[in-house]
Amino acid sequence: MRCDIAAVGWSRQVTNLAIKPVSGHAVPTYSEVAVGATYGADGRCRFLVWAPFAHTVEVHLRAPRERFVPMQQESAGYYQVYAEEVEPGSLYTYRLDGQIERPDPASRCQPQEVHGPSQVVDPRFPWEDQPWSGLPLQAYILYELHVGTFTAAGT
Repeated sequence: MRCDIAAVGWSRQVTNLAIKPVSGHAVPTYSEVAVGATYGADGRCRFLVWAPFAHTVEVHLRAPRERFVPMQQESAGYYQVYAEEVEPGSLYTYRLDGQIERPDPASRCQPQEVHGPSQVVDPRFPWEDQPWSGLPLQAYILYELHVGTFTAAGT
């Protein structure tokens, strides 16, 4: 199954966290304060989830090696942890209060459908299309479609 990187949730409340940049830069980048799993490199991954009603949250790393990593409660209902030995492709869920397991609501990849475990992805991609400049405006094709025209009522 193909896994595209999607936009992740954002909240002003995230700025209240004591975010430690994964990249080592003095100022965290957007992806470093975004919720979800943020792969940093060298086998480190930062997990950040908003679970305001949970008393405890753990990352359940399912593959390649199964283990539970407790998360630290931060302000405004957020939990975060920096986990070691996590590579792109690792499968995980969040375990709430030691009982309920859920996929990451800000997951960038769900290879086993929406109720299955989430997957850590590396957002870096070696683009090789720099010389491509797009199409000239004359080559564009615009098509306007009114969905209602395909209904029996024509609405």
